[in-house]
Amino acid sequence: MVTFQEDLLHYVWKLRYFDFENLKTVNGESVEILHPGFHNFDAGPDFSAGKIKIGSTIWNGNIELHLRASDWVRHAHYNDDAYDNVILHVVYDNDEVILRKNGSTIPCITLKNRIDPEIFDRYHYLSENKSWVPCENLVTEVEEIQKQIWLERLFVARLEEKSKKISELLDFSKHNWEYVLFIMLGRYFGSSINSDAFESLCKSINLFTIYKNRDNTLLVESLLFGQAGFLKGEFKDPYPNTLKNEYKFIKHKYKLDPIPLKLWKFFRLRPSNFPTIRIAQFAALINKKQSLFNFILEANNLDELYTIFDISTESYWETHYMFDKESTFSSKNIGKGFQNIILINAVIPLIFIYGKLRQEQKYIDKAIAFMQEIPPERNKVISKWKKLKFKVSNAADTQALIHLKKEFCDRHRCLQCAIGHQVLKEDYPVYGLMYHAID
Repeated sequence: MVTFQEDLLHYVWKLRYFDFENLKTVNGESVEILHPGFHNFDAGPDFSAGKIKIGSTIWNGNIELHLRASDWVRHAHYNDDAYDNVILHVVYDNDEVILRKNGSTIPCITLKNRIDPEIFDRYHYLSENKSWVPCENLVTEVEEIQKQIWLERLFVARLEEKSKKISELLDFSKHNWEYVLFIMLGRYFGSSINSDAFESLCKSINLFTIYKNRDNTLLVESLLFGQAGFLKGEFKDPYPNTLKNEYKFIKHKYKLDPIPLKLWKFFRLRPSNFPTIRIAQFAALINKKQSLFNFILEANNLDELYTIFDISTESYWETHYMFDKESTFSSKNIGKGFQNIILINAVIPLIFIYGKLRQEQKYIDKAIAFMQEIPPERNKVISKWKKLKFKVSNAADTQALIHLKKEFCDRHRCLQCAIGHQVLKEDYPVYGLMYHAID
């Protein structure tokens, strides 16, 4: 036996998935729901701006929902002025008469025996299912058009989610978009393992210092490797000693403090992903253009964006992955797959958020178009979505599916998911669970 939560009651009320026939208050007055109100996810009553006809009187105001009427007292609403204008109390089980602060009775309706048991069954199936996604055995029954419409919304939500980080960086940089790009690029050059270390590195350097030393990759490398903490030891090779000497001068000139070397992780990374290689590549990239942010804003097509990755590291790195450890020759160019990761996670979201904050639709449209041109990402999450027959054509699709898994499926937010809505309302067979609304 399982129980349902208040979120299901919200869902049923909002979408009116219950029996309206002969609907009355617990005191016997007829009730007509003209508008259920707007779901309030902040403090205060659950639904605002509702419109209800009780008897011959039309009421406009807030609506509160509870599993049991006594929850009103349990939640101390009787002592909160925000609940004085509640026009209707919607409950599953009416176990107590609820009064306003002035002693008047709040009109109440009960939905017990008015909700289709099939909704309970499907809700419990989703909430109790331990599969990779709750609707794993049902999602293939959902129409393709429904899934695509939802994924389009999730893709935009994924881009907007990144605005939180970008807003934080805008505050840090005093709204210097070039500096924000510098830090965002750094984060994703660090990948998931070294993203925080790379961000700390970028924040430890004033953008003015970068500008002053651009056009000289060796100086930029000495600045980055020195601030990253990699130039503190003794070296056999001439190249790291040259970087060390350059950094000593720059550090004193700009009064710099390096970040702790212990922040960097090499464990379980392929040599091509070592932070030393990524720092060398990053140095070459930021040394490429004087105003990289303006360049990406004005790029007319995806090919132009790819040109920012047309770089070469210093020749030392062609035979090294770490200082003083020689390796066989290999070019340390940035591969296309890694280029796409940087574009998907750093460059394109920045174009999108810039357009949104500046209310310039051309940048929003450009960002969406760029993402739709990039091939789909390849990872375990996307592979599993493909097995569930989801159409995956480009990076916009994969970003939407990553957002769906992370923000909805993993958190069992089926009632806020358009696919979950379809599963709940359609007559898909669900086996193995019995519902029991309230113990």
